[in-house]
Amino acid sequence: PGAFYIVGLLAVITGADLFDIFRWYPLVMSTASISVVYAFFNYYFDTRRLALLATGLFAITPVSIIVSIGGTGVVRATGTFFAVSALYMTDRLIAEGKTWQVVPVSLLVAAACLTQPQSGIFVVVSVIVFMLLRNLEPGTLLKMTIATVIALLIVSIWIGYVVQAHTFAPIWEALFSQLGTDPLDKVLETFFAPDNPGLAQEAIIRVLGT
Repeated sequence: PGAFYIVGLLAVITGADLFDIFRWYPLVMSTASISVVYAFFNYYFDTRRLALLATGLFAITPVSIIVSIGGTGVVRATGTFFAVSALYMTDRLIAEGKTWQVVPVSLLVAAACLTQPQSGIFVVVSVIVFMLLRNLEPGTLLKMTIATVIALLIVSIWIGYVVQAHTFAPIWEALFSQLGTDPLDKVLETFFAPDNPGLAQEAIIRVLGT
């Protein structure tokens, strides 16, 4: 996950203790996510009161913030930050259609995908919803397509690097080793098992929360 590289880079640059960074980084990133969400909703809604209400609902949705400041918060908090930032810039691109907005949208979507798979699903599903709710101009649709292609290219390059450096075995193990079952069973369980807050269900809860 890209978050571990960010934390490692912070440790190298600042010289701070890695354990301390792991302890405080998720809290800082979660706070930053709430700030981005407020900026997003303040842009989206007509009144500041609605923006504050929506931000408050986001902040108390369990999988949005609460789990992000726990032991796995480095990955979760970073994924959430990139995801909500991507949605904010995506909504601005859809509404304003400015060419320069293609770059931050593509970079943030790619960062969300590379940081946490759930965040990637969250972004993709939400962007589809955004596009379905708007009547997109042909030029805006083209910009969205370009941003998507750039994001896919970035993700593909990174996966290619990881596979070349470590083979595909670590990725496969990370994805499917927990249950020791067939990968298809793992995917199906994340969708249909009632007591499993897995990949798909967690992403869906985030979509509903936002």
